[in-house]
Amino acid sequence: MYKYLLIFCSLLLIGAGCDKSYDAPSTPDLAVQEEYSVEQQVVFAYLEPKEWANYRIALSSIRELEPNQFFESGIVYSPYEENISYFATSSRQDDNSYLLSVYRYDNENHNFERLYKTFSVEGESGLTGKEDIDMHEILRVIGIDGNELIMLAQPIDDSPHPCAQPLVIGAQGGTRALVSFELDNPYATFNYYKPSEEILGPLRHERDMCIS
Repeated sequence: MYKYLLIFCSLLLIGAGCDKSYDAPSTPDLAVQEEYSVEQQVVFAYLEPKEWANYRIALSSIRELEPNQFFESGIVYSPYEENISYFATSSRQDDNSYLLSVYRYDNENHNFERLYKTFSVEGESGLTGKEDIDMHEILRVIGIDGNELIMLAQPIDDSPHPCAQPLVIGAQGGTRALVSFELDNPYATFNYYKPSEEILGPLRHERDMCIS
C-alpha cells in the first residue's frame, strides 16, 4: 500500500547556497543566486520494499557493497529530484551488532550512494536517546520535510498495530523516536523531529478509521 501525505510551503532564501558533503547532484533550482524562491515540500509517502519496482535489483546492488543487508520498511521518493528515492537497511555483524545504512538510489540508472551508516549495539545509548538500551534499533525512512530526511528509530523486534502510523507512534516517544538529517550534510548530526499537528491530525484520523 502506498502511504501518502503531501504538504507544500514556500521559503524565501536570500544569498544562500548549497553546502554538499557528498557527491550527489544538486537540484538545479537550488543554484546560487542573489535572491530566489524555493518551494519546500513536506512529504510523508512511502512504499513497502517489495512493492517497489526496483526492490530486487537494488537489494542485489547494495549487497555487493555490504553483504547480508535487508531493507527496512519505507521507500521514499524525492519531491525535488526525478527518479531519486531513499531507503534504510540493516545488517547483522559478526560481533552481534547491527550495521544501519541509509541510501540514495537513482531509479533510472540504478546508481546508489550510502549517505549514512552507524552501528546499533546492545547496552549503548541508542538513536532514540535512551541510555543503556537492551535491544538493537533499526531505522525506517518515512518522509522528507524540506531538506531533511525523516526516519523512525525503533526496536528491531517492535510490533506496532497494523493500523499504526509511523509518524504518530514516533511522535509519542517511548522506545521509538523520530530523527532526521540534512540531505546535503547527512553526517553533520542527527536531529529529533517534531511533526506539527497539521501533519499528525490526518494520520491519526486515518489510523482511527483503519481500527474502526
